[in-house]
Amino acid sequence: MAAGGAAFLAGGSIFVALVDPTKFSFLPVCPLYSITGYACPGCGLTRVAGGHNEGWAANLNNPLTTAQTCTLNDSPNWVARTVAGTYTSTVWVRASATGGQVKLRVREYNGATLVGTGTTTLTVTNTEWQQVTLTYQVLSPGSTLDLNVYETNQPAGSDLLVDDVSVRSN
Repeated sequence: MAAGGAAFLAGGSIFVALVDPTKFSFLPVCPLYSITGYACPGCGLTRVAGGHNEGWAANLNNPLTTAQTCTLNDSPNWVARTVAGTYTSTVWVRASATGGQVKLRVREYNGATLVGTGTTTLTVTNTEWQQVTLTYQVLSPGSTLDLNVYETNQPAGSDLLVDDVSVRSN
């Protein structure tokens, strides 16, 4: 990703973390929605109250009338320089609809080259908070770790709350 794109994503991540969308409504409305009434393509990302341990959670919303994959990506990468050994990633998720699959994925990069990937899947059977954990063995010490939480085929109009994300070296 170009440096400008990475800076834009990092700035957007910080903005979402610092701005309470329930108190500020200065964000622009999707032009497609304002003209046609149809939801813009893509997933919405907001910060919502009622996180796993009180406080806030990230909310991935599918505003479309069809299922799609909605992804939360760390930017910049969570671990900037790995050490030899394993890393354990943990996240708490809460889906508003059952039957979907929530995935926790760690991708290891050496520069721009993908070195390895680890993924674990949670099949959503209830709408309560559930913990997802993945242990990943580093293949190339000194690399970076990219962390993603996503729901494949997230139902139309549904939400996926993500909270208490952690990555630790074992």
